[in-house]
Amino acid sequence: MTKNKLNIIQASITVLNKDPSARIETIAETAGVSRRTLHRHFSTRDDLLAACAEWIMAEVLNDVTNATQTYKQPLEQLKQIFKDDISKGQYFEFCQKFVAHFEDKTIQAKFNQMTQLFQGALDQAKTQGIIDKALSNEWIEYMWMGIVHGATRALAEGVVAPKAVHELAWNTFAHGLINQTDK
Repeated sequence: MTKNKLNIIQASITVLNKDPSARIETIAETAGVSRRTLHRHFSTRDDLLAACAEWIMAEVLNDVTNATQTYKQPLEQLKQIFKDDISKGQYFEFCQKFVAHFEDKTIQAKFNQMTQLFQGALDQAKTQGIIDKALSNEWIEYMWMGIVHGATRALAEGVVAPKAVHELAWNTFAHGLINQTDK
């Protein structure tokens, strides 16, 4: 991927999170390119949104894959995934705003692969007694995303220091869902 294309995608995510109806000119300006350059890479707004969705899903899948391959223990895997998710909280905000652009089969395949890896870590944590088996993975995912959303909003509003947000968010998750002896 060219540097211009990546800049456009990243600028789009930032700009459209703030204003979902932002003009293409605003995105191009934020990316440091001309409108013409933007249109050379993405002929329509839908093309741009689809590229953002595909890039986000590839990034998140990469993070989850790295965490599950790097760490042996499910708690370490989950903590790293959580840290990555909070660092990329704006991606999750984008996904919620432009959910229709994540219905592409390629994106869904990556999403399903990421979900399997994540739920595998949750299942291992349950098997080891780290997380209560009575909690469904779906419930845990909603709680997880709620904390990621809260951390992202707190960062955006300046309520929490960037250096403190990961530990605060993890502690919130851990105190709510992880058995006390395993934190």
